[in-house]
Amino acid sequence: MIILIPITVLIILSLILYSSKVEIKTLKASLSYEINTNKQLEATTKALKLSIIKSETKINDLNKTIYILVEGTKPIANNLIKSVEKEVYLTFDDGPSENTSKVLKILEDNEVNATFFVNGHHGYEDIYKQIINQGNVIGNHTYSHDYKTEYSSVSAYNQDVDKLNSFLEGIGIPKPTLMRFPGGSNNTISTSYGGKDIMNKLIKEEIRKGYQYIDWNVYSGDSEKTIKSKEVIIDNVMRGSKGMKSIVILFHDSKPKTTTVEALSIIIKNFKEQGYVFKTLSINSPVIHFK
Repeated sequence: MIILIPITVLIILSLILYSSKVEIKTLKASLSYEINTNKQLEATTKALKLSIIKSETKINDLNKTIYILVEGTKPIANNLIKSVEKEVYLTFDDGPSENTSKVLKILEDNEVNATFFVNGHHGYEDIYKQIINQGNVIGNHTYSHDYKTEYSSVSAYNQDVDKLNSFLEGIGIPKPTLMRFPGGSNNTISTSYGGKDIMNKLIKEEIRKGYQYIDWNVYSGDSEKTIKSKEVIIDNVMRGSKGMKSIVILFHDSKPKTTTVEALSIIIKNFKEQGYVFKTLSINSPVIHFK
């Protein structure tokens, strides 16, 4: 049996269908606009945060300059400026490498920054720039990190430091004002090459040249073996920092340190849950000196 539908009904149904299609199209357009607007707002917010971080870094650099002008060659005391809040400073030595890119992604995702004590690694020029562009800080860790060469004399050490500065300035990165001695300021391996007083001489010399040298007070243990387990790294950091107010953690972001990358997000989460604020090192941060 054939059912005849009146033309009027067909017209009404057609109009309803057309109206629905127009409404869907309008809704899609509106949704697309909202998505684009949100993306623009996120990009703007991110750019503003980066501008704030860069401004704070410039202020820290100015404070450093003022301090040097006022104090001259006077040695910098431990914990020169005391903090009133719980703070943690993530520091990474010996990079950059492919692991540095992963570290930077984790830092960005968690909206925190870190200090990178770098060596000279050709082929990673974009990574050095990315470190700075994300609002992190670069410190001098010597060009070669070769104990035998750099610790043979004060002049040899200065040459290696200056070589890294030239390399960084050649890719558009200003000369660092922070320094970390390979092995720390109390290392003993240096005595095999420069004598028992080499570190005392180097400390006085680098302060005279206007550098702030930084050691650490929490050790992740990630350099004790080529690859240390993620769980051990997390445990070392959290157990070693228990009850501390100002924490400077030593990590490494060289090529083999994949488990350091794996542990980082969990460590950041743990400190955030404990109410710590993440900062980059500067003249305004607590000074950690082994000697």
